[in-house]
Parts: sequence; structure tokens; C-alpha cells
Amino acid sequence: MGLSAVFAEVKKSYFARFDRERQWRARFGSATDMTDEHGYCDDKTRTIFVSRRYLRASRDELAVILIHELTHAVLRSASHGAGFMRRLERAAKKADRLKRSALGALLRAHVVEYKNAERVSPATIYATMRDLVGELRPATFEEALKILGADYLDEYLRKCRRLESVYRKEMGLWAPERLE
Repeated sequence: MGLSAVFAEVKKSYFARFDRERQWRARFGSATDMTDEHGYCDDKTRTIFVSRRYLRASRDELAVILIHELTHAVLRSASHGAGFMRRLERAAKKADRLKRSALGALLRAHVVEYKNAERVSPATIYATMRDLVGELRPATFEEALKILGADYLDEYLRKCRRLESVYRKEMGLWAPERLE
């Protein structure tokens, strides 16, 4: 089953009231080629991009990515917070009712990943950034964030407001402001 067919199936089964005008589409590549993300929701072009790594993915693997990205579109948020997780849990229950228990299990595992990410303390995230900079010396803060973990960036940035300062200090870019 191709991406377009899985996309149509996911919209019909899990997001029946979304995109009634059929303005959204899914495609491989583009915005995801430059990142470590599995998919990307571009609300401006109304496109769900799926990484080319998934060209040969199973129907369920594609469905998880599409449900994830369409959840961002429906919620109009890049957050992986409580509302996002509730929506994925609802999709998992719906998958079970549709006799798609493997998809339901994959969606539940996805929710668990995000819940575990939320349990990571800011101190752990700051320490990880220090270690990452010490070992890999990423050229930019954005590159460091990608290495740190693209799936959890929203949570990391929400929890760790000083993350860029930690990066800059470890890279030797930090200089205290001087009063003149």
C-alpha cells in the first residue's frame, strides 16, 4: 500500500472531520531530508512530509507517522504534550476497534516514548548537552538540538530555558555581558 493510500485511509479512519476540502497531502522527502525526523507537518503548504527512509515501510509504520503528523495539524501545535498524547491514545483505541491491534500497539509505544521523555529532568538534559558539546563539538545550537533528539525538542526547550546558554558556555562562546 502506497503513501497516498495510507494517508487517505488514516484521514478517513482517524481524522474523519479534518480536511473535508481535501487540501492536505502526504509525500516522501523534502522538509524531512534535512533532519532526523520521521515526518514533518507543514501547515503552510498543508503537506505531511515523510522521511525517505520510510519508502519501504509497512502500512502500520507509515500510519503511525501520518497519525503523529496529522495530530499536530489537527491540534495546530508542534507540542507533544498531554493533548497530543490523548489524541494518540484515542487513535490507538480506534485501531483496536478496527481490528488493527498491531497499529494500536505501535501508537501506544509511541505515547510511552513521549511520556518517558517528559520524565527526563532538566538537570539530565543540561548534562547531556554538556557531554554532547564536549565530545562532538556541534557547529551550531540547532545542530546540537538535532543530535540531542529531534523527537523531544519541544519538551526539552520547554523544560530547559537555559539550554542555549549551556551550549554557548560549553562551546566557549559565552561571554558575560559587561557594563559600560
